[in-house]
Amino acid sequence: MAAKITGFDKVIANLNKEVLKIEGLTMKGLIRSAFMIRRDMAVRPPLIPIDLGNLNASWFITPFRTTTGPVVFIGFTANYAVYVHEDLMQKIQ
Repeated sequence: MAAKITGFDKVIANLNKEVLKIEGLTMKGLIRSAFMIRRDMAVRPPLIPIDLGNLNASWFITPFRTTTGPVVFIGFTANYAVYVHEDLMQKIQ
């Protein structure tokens, strides 16, 4: 079963707008922002399902530098994360 992700361009556009508001675009600022996003996912819907501790624990942040500046990737490594995100778990059960 293939998952289709929609709205990614809107998310990126909104994130880019917010990133531009960060003065200096420092790695420290991006990492702090990533942790703010992570904390927000625990209290603002759509919430990370708490009954799936593995998903919650699989969150990661990967910072690195490019020629245009610092970048961070955030996400979840659990192999079923996309299904939970897209609410496809309901279709599997």
